[in-house]
Amino acid sequence: MKPPAILLAVALVLSLRSGAAIESKAEIARISGEFSPQAVLGTVKKAADWQLAQPLRHPPADWTYGALYTGIMALSDIADDAKYHDAMVEMGERQGWKLRPRTYHADDQCVA
Repeated sequence: MKPPAILLAVALVLSLRSGAAIESKAEIARISGEFSPQAVLGTVKKAADWQLAQPLRHPPADWTYGALYTGIMALSDIADDAKYHDAMVEMGERQGWKLRPRTYHADDQCVA
């Protein structure tokens, strides 16, 4: 497995820890315990699909989404589904492709 794929998996799993709960034991059973590229990709897709289906808890350009957006964009490079890329394009369009106001503050720029 390439290092960027591992970082992608870590970023998405960490984003889920921000208050997300697995809905049932059946959901846990559907997540593979196998550590192969295809199994990890499948788990990352499930995490991304869940995260994209959740309502935002903060403004969409908030710094807390920086890791999520980065992970979703990385996933869009390796997934066989354009929905991840399309979701991030839609997010950018909703924000008008604008940065937040503090030019030299990383929190305001990390989602750009």
